[in-house]
Amino acid sequence: ISESLNKSVTDFLHPVDHAKVNQFLGLMNDAKQQDWNGEVRLKKADSRYIWVNMSLQLNNIQSVKTINGTIENIHINRVNREVDQLIRTTEQMVLTSHCSVATLLEFITQELVYILGVSLAWVKVCKDNYSQILHYAGDGSDFLFDNSNTWSGIHKEESPVMSAVQEHSVVRVTTDSDLPLEWRQRLENDDIKDSLFLPFFIGGDTKAVIGLHTNEPYIFDVDFQQVMTSFSAGLRLICQMAEDQSLMRLHRAAVEKTANAIMITDAQGTIEWINDAFIRQTLFQLDDVLGKTPRVLKSGQHDAASIKEIWQTIKSGEVWNGELVNRRKDGRLITMFQTITPLFDHLGEIIHFVAVMEDVTERKADQERIAFMATHDELTELPNRNLLNDRLLQAIAHADRQNLKMAVLFIDIDQFKFINDSLGHQLGDELLQVLAKRLVSVLRTEDTVARFGGDEFVVLLPEVVEISDVKTLANNLLGQIKKPYVLSGHELMVTGSIGISLYPEDANDADDLIQLADSAMYLAKEQGRNNSQFYTPEINEKIMRRLTLEKELRKALEHEQFVVFYQPKIDLTTNKITGMEALVRWQHPVLGLVPPMEFIPLAEETGLIIPLGEWVMLTACKQMKSWENQFPDLINMSINVSARQFWKNDFIEIIQKVLNQTGISAEKIEFELTETVVMNDIESAIQTMIAIKQLGVILSIDDFGTGYSSLNYLKQFPLDVLKIDRSFISDLESEQSDSAIIRSIIALAENFGLRVVAEGIEDAHQQQILTELGCHYGQGYYFSRPVDAKEMTKQLAKQ
Repeated sequence: ISESLNKSVTDFLHPVDHAKVNQFLGLMNDAKQQDWNGEVRLKKADSRYIWVNMSLQLNNIQSVKTINGTIENIHINRVNREVDQLIRTTEQMVLTSHCSVATLLEFITQELVYILGVSLAWVKVCKDNYSQILHYAGDGSDFLFDNSNTWSGIHKEESPVMSAVQEHSVVRVTTDSDLPLEWRQRLENDDIKDSLFLPFFIGGDTKAVIGLHTNEPYIFDVDFQQVMTSFSAGLRLICQMAEDQSLMRLHRAAVEKTANAIMITDAQGTIEWINDAFIRQTLFQLDDVLGKTPRVLKSGQHDAASIKEIWQTIKSGEVWNGELVNRRKDGRLITMFQTITPLFDHLGEIIHFVAVMEDVTERKADQERIAFMATHDELTELPNRNLLNDRLLQAIAHADRQNLKMAVLFIDIDQFKFINDSLGHQLGDELLQVLAKRLVSVLRTEDTVARFGGDEFVVLLPEVVEISDVKTLANNLLGQIKKPYVLSGHELMVTGSIGISLYPEDANDADDLIQLADSAMYLAKEQGRNNSQFYTPEINEKIMRRLTLEKELRKALEHEQFVVFYQPKIDLTTNKITGMEALVRWQHPVLGLVPPMEFIPLAEETGLIIPLGEWVMLTACKQMKSWENQFPDLINMSINVSARQFWKNDFIEIIQKVLNQTGISAEKIEFELTETVVMNDIESAIQTMIAIKQLGVILSIDDFGTGYSSLNYLKQFPLDVLKIDRSFISDLESEQSDSAIIRSIIALAENFGLRVVAEGIEDAHQQQILTELGCHYGQGYYFSRPVDAKEMTKQLAKQ
């Protein structure tokens, strides 16, 4: 109290507040004002300034004027109000001025110096291994630039700034703090008595720190720290808002200027907005389409059902994408690839649709031209060898599934070389063009005629009922070839020779069928040209063999001529048997051991594969149940499933019946499917495979890598195992490409969580290479040939 006597009121106030208090005191002295109330900064005994609410009142007692005053400490409330107002101000700046985070932080540092009365305020941004002072305000900037910009490798005990960031909490430093010598010297040199470091996030993983320094001691007490902690939390939200606003402006600019046309409609499909690209590509202006529906683009190329399906898809909340043909304002049709996306409000209700449209008219035309040239002969526009081979493969698969016959006709124009040499290649080309149209004219829509090369053509007949029909068609083709040609003033006569091969009697491979038909064509030439010949040297023998096998095959199951052999599957790392594959063998009492490749296709064609397959499944499951009790570590039994079995309506019921009958655990059984089986009808195949998986049975694809859609169906089919075809293993040592293929298959399998088994391992070196490539399981003659159950039991017992 004694220290306060005989001093003016203003001696205890901040110099900034002297003027307004002195003004009131003067008014009181002149009796012009009786009282005054206001907020001022009061100096405490420790030299610290705090905000107070001061009330002064003039009293006049017996002509003696006195002033009575009261003081209320409102420091924290005032600071809290000031920083809260700062948050609101910066929020308005973000919403109205579109300012950046950097601009906001510059403004904030300046305001903090003013409203808090600190001597220095700064913001440091810290990201990755680097930190930088972004903005500062006040005095003492030399102190800032003595700070290191290195971020990583500094322990929190070495720097209060690092401590604030790592602990994500407010750090206060006073002259009494236990600091490293370097920091203490810095603070003393700049006469800094109190410091506060406030960490916050600017956005993402970018951290920042606000530093506050004052030359007055004991400013940043606990109450002050609480206020500033709340401020830093609000600041983080403001920075995030600024980042979001910036990103929204960027997105809007990108949408407006993107090369793709964009249209936005309401939930009923009324157009509300289009971008510049929409105007350029469709020629419709905003006024032309605003308030209308996308039917303004209607081309008439799509039926009502297709449009209804699109509308149902997006109204259900799903994204639709696909190609649509639209009509521009000038009437021209354009093809656009469109993605229509529904937008939802916070309640999950659709409020808008956004259509992003890419004009693919020219690209589509180019692609169609390129695709056509890749699969067709430039001169005749007939399918070329590539397309012929593809259709042959499809026809073989179809014939195999439907138990059909097919034929390949190889046509060669007799003495065509003479025409080219004598009349010129241009006339020869004209003849080929006319001939191509004639050949097409006598074929069915499902048939294919391809230019094989030069004057050679190949006709594919995918469905043959009677062999005599093939002969009749061959004669019709010969008749078309023989008709006169009038070309460039020349009347020409040519003939043709045709060779015919049949599937499956002659071959079951596309190349073989063409080669055999080619051989038969030379026989036709030897027979005098202008005729057709079937491939005969082996066909009679094969037909007789087929008839015999078919007759015997019908009795084989009843007479118990079939036996199941087992080939072990090995862990390539430990050489231990982990499972096995069941393989059926036909031991005929007279014909001897009939090769599987001979009787299995015949069983498929005749339908006998169904009872045979069920018998193999039952036998193998019984044996596996026996081994499961003796050798519990045995993983599973693989059983091959034919196309006829797989597509049989009650196949799932048959599986369930066998599982129930044998008592085997479903997870101990693995069904091996070929690509041919599952690729014929993908959607139906998926449903059947899902049903099998629901039983608990394991699924694998056999001979993986030999089909033409291997990569595509891996994403769709519920598989567990891939079996690498033996063709890749046999040349593993000499063919680098096979190693690359196997490595790719293994990597692909790992990505899809599938196990890989290599077939046809014949020596230790192949095993070593496969192990190095990351293949962990295999089978082949190197480990064991297929053996009967008794011998396999011995092998299992040995390990």
